[in-house]
Amino acid sequence: MPHSNGAGGFKGAYLWAFLISVVACRDSIGIVINFINTIIQKWRTKTKGKLMGHSCVSIFYHFVWSTKNRLPLLTGDIKKRVHCYIRSMIERQGKFEVVAIGGIYDHVHLLVKVERECFVSNFVRNVKQNSSKFVDKIDDRIDYFIWQTGYSAFSVSPKDVPRIKKYILNQEEHHKTYKFEDELKLF
Repeated sequence: MPHSNGAGGFKGAYLWAFLISVVACRDSIGIVINFINTIIQKWRTKTKGKLMGHSCVSIFYHFVWSTKNRLPLLTGDIKKRVHCYIRSMIERQGKFEVVAIGGIYDHVHLLVKVERECFVSNFVRNVKQNSSKFVDKIDDRIDYFIWQTGYSAFSVSPKDVPRIKKYILNQEEHHKTYKFEDELKLF
């Protein structure tokens, strides 16, 4: 007879003995099903809150990067078009949610909810690379658009998302008081 592994709080030998005796009766299939359902219910009650059947991920990143040498290339319509392009490019992948995008003439802020298998460096490289190509295509006045080599990435608690979103969307106002270099020191 099999022995119990401790699951469900009963001895395996007793279970097997019960099942064999019940199955021996012709009209006992209903009894077996009820017994098995009772065991499953007890197991579900016992393990409630201890097991997770799926992954639950809520990760937010605040990214910041600037134009090469902090040149003021993101002006007027170009800035709006770059922000729209970055948002649509990210959301088209179906794995990320852009919460906010903003910035001024020389840098971009991006708040994103990411999937559990997001590699930050790959994500940022992809966004910067594709958006650079986009700027090259839309503006003939810029010979060769390029972002700075690095970037900043900050994890954001879900409770702080509204505050960071407001901060990103109010970049124009914010930079009347703070320079870009001073801004990063605040984080």
